[in-house]
Amino acid sequence: GAAVAHFLNCYHVLWRRQKTASGENSPPNGTQNKKKKNKKGKVFVREPSSTWSSSTAQSIHSSICEIALSKFGYTLPVDAGLVVMPLGFLPMTRLICRAVGIQLTLRDYTENKHCTESDIMNVFPIVKHSNPRARDATKLKDLAEDRLGNGYLGESHELITDALNTMLQVYGPLHSDIESSHKHLAHISYLFGRIGQAVSHQKQGLLASERVLGIDHYETIYCYVYLHYLLTI
Repeated sequence: GAAVAHFLNCYHVLWRRQKTASGENSPPNGTQNKKKKNKKGKVFVREPSSTWSSSTAQSIHSSICEIALSKFGYTLPVDAGLVVMPLGFLPMTRLICRAVGIQLTLRDYTENKHCTESDIMNVFPIVKHSNPRARDATKLKDLAEDRLGNGYLGESHELITDALNTMLQVYGPLHSDIESSHKHLAHISYLFGRIGQAVSHQKQGLLASERVLGIDHYETIYCYVYLHYLLTI
C-alpha cells in the first residue's frame, strides 16, 4: 500500500508541475513530515533501500519518455520539460488505477491532497484475455447495422431484436453488445417516431453501459446525451 501511495504522489507532483510549470520533484516537506508522524504507530516501516522509495517524480517522468520511445518509437510531446497530460487530474488518476489494478478508498481526491497508505484498499491483477462473442448474434447485429445504413428500418429492427434476444440468453443483461443493441433499437424507434420505446431502450442501454463500461466512459456519456435529447422532444 505504501509503495502504491508513493507512486501516486509522484504522479500528482508531475501533474501539478505541468499545471503550474514550476515545482519540486517530491511532495512538500511539511507533507512528508506529517506522513512520517502518522506512520509512527503503524507496523509498516519504510526502508530507505527499497527501490520504490527512491523513485521521484523526475525518475517516473524519464521512465515514461524512455518506454514510449523504445517500445513505440514515439517521442512524447513535452511542454516546459514535462510530458503533456491531456486529461485532468481525476480522469487521469482513475485511468491509471484501472490500467494497473488499484482500488482506492472512496473520498474526495484533489491535486492538493496526497495519497496515504490507508487510501489503498486493494490491488488486483489485470488479466489479458480474448473476449468471447456470440457468433450468430454478432452476425445478426452486423447485418442489422448494414440494413439500417441502407435505409431498411423494418428489416434492421427485426434483425437487431433477434440479435438482442440471442445475446441476452448467452451474455445475460450486462454486456457491451447488449448496450449497443439497445442504442440501436432506440435509434430505430426514434426514426419510426416511437419516442416512448426509444426512451425505454435508451435507458436500458444506459444502465448496461454504466455497469459494464463505467459512469465516466465516453459511451456512457453519449447515452446520457442521447437520452436527454429524447426526453426533450
